[in-house]
Amino acid sequence: MNCQNHNEFQLNDLLTIVNKMFEKSFVINDDHKYTLPKPESMFVEQHWKIEELQKIKTDLNEIKSKLNNYCYSDWHVHTAKRNKAKNIQFYIQRHFHLEFVTQAWCKFHEIISKYPLIRSESILRNNNKFVSLHLCEAPGAFISCLNHWLKTNFPLVDWNWLAMTLNPYYEGNCNNEMISDDRFIVNTLENWFFGHDGTGNLMNIENLDALVEKIKHKGKVDLITADGSVNCVDDPGEQEKIVANLHFCEVVAAVHMLNVGGSFVLKIFTIFEHQSICLIYFLSCIFKKVHFYKPVTSKEGNSEVYVICLEFEGLEFVGPYLPILRTVFGKHSDTAIFKKNDIPVSFITQIISCAQLFKDHQCQVIEDNIASYNGSTDANDNAISKKIFELVVHKFVFAFPLQILPAQLQIVGNSKLRRIAYKCWESECQSDSFSERQKKQLLKPIDCLLNYTRCFINASKPLLQTFVFKSNQLQIKTCVTVGKPFKRINNSRFCTVQTVDIFNLLFEIAGMEQNVELYLPTKEDIMEYEIKIKKSFNDSYKIIHFRFNELYKNDEIITLIKETLTKLQKGDNLILLGFLLLTQFNVGIIYLLANTFHSVEFNTNEEVGYSVILKNFISEDLILQEIEQIHKIAKDVNKSNAIVFSIISITELYDSELYPIIVNLNKWISQYCLNFTDFVHKYKQCAFSQT
Repeated sequence: MNCQNHNEFQLNDLLTIVNKMFEKSFVINDDHKYTLPKPESMFVEQHWKIEELQKIKTDLNEIKSKLNNYCYSDWHVHTAKRNKAKNIQFYIQRHFHLEFVTQAWCKFHEIISKYPLIRSESILRNNNKFVSLHLCEAPGAFISCLNHWLKTNFPLVDWNWLAMTLNPYYEGNCNNEMISDDRFIVNTLENWFFGHDGTGNLMNIENLDALVEKIKHKGKVDLITADGSVNCVDDPGEQEKIVANLHFCEVVAAVHMLNVGGSFVLKIFTIFEHQSICLIYFLSCIFKKVHFYKPVTSKEGNSEVYVICLEFEGLEFVGPYLPILRTVFGKHSDTAIFKKNDIPVSFITQIISCAQLFKDHQCQVIEDNIASYNGSTDANDNAISKKIFELVVHKFVFAFPLQILPAQLQIVGNSKLRRIAYKCWESECQSDSFSERQKKQLLKPIDCLLNYTRCFINASKPLLQTFVFKSNQLQIKTCVTVGKPFKRINNSRFCTVQTVDIFNLLFEIAGMEQNVELYLPTKEDIMEYEIKIKKSFNDSYKIIHFRFNELYKNDEIITLIKETLTKLQKGDNLILLGFLLLTQFNVGIIYLLANTFHSVEFNTNEEVGYSVILKNFISEDLILQEIEQIHKIAKDVNKSNAIVFSIISITELYDSELYPIIVNLNKWISQYCLNFTDFVHKYKQCAFSQT
């Protein structure tokens, strides 16, 4: 074979590889006209299994278990380099300059270009109006992608959208359960709905009902997407069971709101368990077409697959089933949705074929990546991979056409999104292996905290900062947000993820270890500090004492603030000690108080951490009235088991001069707390060794 023929042969081989990447799909054959069993026969049979699917699950988990001792971050970097579709996102960003292009953007562009999710006749029939709903949507890339597709395919469409996701501004939501990136969300807040309780938790029936009412005002919904997932990094072998309840809630929510003939896109993972089998059967009965598709831009080595459901039969068709579905909504059920015998054998056969197809693809990728990671690949592998990367991009752009979209047609604007660079709250990539993470789960809170003292990068001590707010700041408007109470701060927009972890460990230790007296700042340090303060301010000051290691109720905080302000004379000073600035409520309090004093001074201190010194009380009536109103609302909602968790809009806090300073202070105070905890631990060890 001459060189030219060899090159042609090799190119054909590569094209075959590339083409297969675009063919990871499966369609549920509806020739049998699947029908739903009667509602009364649902949720009556115990959990059941399909042995063939359990065998496929076992085979997949055996392959995945080979990764248990690999460093997560190293493996992530390795697989990212080998991802055959890795250049697509960069190519789109570079050549088309589109808005908020992420991996999710690319995935949805594939789906909406490949499948008829939106039908022109439906838009025309609705006077060029189109409404979409996006569940579990953060950070918003599906919406940005849909905007591009609509503007380039239906430029005259009157599009209205609503999205729901776990609220990144609700501090009761855990970092590892949600997407923290809010660049798109914060600029489109009027289109986001976080439910009856402010959490954004779709799995709450009251939030679902509130969402149904909210969407009614926008019109008939012709497209619903559900891109939800749950962090399964600590139990990857049972990913499907962990996410099953969420997927059930997404489906039930969708059928409450989708218009007749509408489309539904659902992200799932494997389909080995009865929960997934029943859910797919339910969808196959209420939609005319059901497709499975793994986008080229979906990471090859994971189990992610999208279920594309076309032509919904309508609420009248599914209406008789809603009461029984609602009874288990958001709850764990001890019974399967359908009886095993109520699902046709022909359907089960198709599910087995579908599961085997995607499992084979995934296992092949994992095995190839392991071989490459261990250095047992061909020397020409890099050159071949480079050519494949190139061919995949060309195939993608040809199969799923793109157009440059003028800035005025974008939702937020690419240039504006790029300017939002500060992301202190982003999660760091997990660096431990699965086995190492399992061991860490067995550690006591004090040991977890001491681990931070050994690896935490020392924060530089911030300089003394004084801010004088101009008179136009008095035009501020409060934006009171009420929601579900939370017992711990699980996330914060004002610090790193690690800082939140440190304080939660402190709260936990303070509540469970009676032998460790954690008063931060300590009583002794406060006494010494007050002596210095008295010399500086004579008697023209009031101090409100808090502790950094204690979580206070918001209604208690506002009561303390209000009562103290009534005792101040004009020109007096107010000092807050141990006042933690992790929550929007507390930061909002400072933001408001700054307008009733001449200046606010944040003074870092080795003994007390930091103090907030509000100097020269000016008794601004408008602000005092706002504080009185917040106090009243906080007391009222407390009676109905709710809290005020925000009093100033997050956009205003982000734009404030206070924001970067507070972030820096939180970094400093977490180091202060770690140093104190380390000191207490060493003192205990020394005392124990002497007994």
